Amino acid sequence: MAEDFMANLLSKVASEVSGVASGRVNDIVLSSLEDNKNLTKQDDIYSKLSGDTIRGLRDKNPNDVALNAQLAPYEHRGDFRDIIGDEKNPAKALAIAGGISAVIPIYQLGKLAARLTGSDTLKGIVQTAEGDTNPVSAPDLKQMLQGYIGVSEGLKQAATNLFK
Repeated sequence: MAEDFMANLLSKVASEVSGVASGRVNDIVLSSLEDNKNLTKQDDIYSKLSGDTIRGLRDKNPNDVALNAQLAPYEHRGDFRDIIGDEKNPAKALAIAGGISAVIPIYQLGKLAARLTGSDTLKGIVQTAEGDTNPVSAPDLKQMLQGYIGVSEGLKQAATNLFK
């Protein structure tokens, strides 16, 4: 049942990707969640979406701190999965994965330092690194974990690309 729900949701999201600009993707995700009371793990949904799709959801709700905190780990996961997984050269994919893996904890420490010091300079650097104007989410171990999962998924996808 959950598999059918996921397939249906992903189909809806894929057909409405252009709707990110108009904010329709968030409505689709929320209505799909309401349609299926048996699915309690939003993680299952967010883990399949691209970083761009999740960023669209965050952009539509920039002042919703709770939603942004919930979505941030999956944005990292989707971005890293896509960056590494789309690489056709396996050596380059591996190098990118190594670089991203090294930066994940450094980035989270930068966010922590920005919050602890209140430094506008550090906040600006972290926000520029995220590449958006949304408030930067708090440092979070779940973001690190999902980032590493995205790296792993990206490597798997890159390896799969070798045999296509």
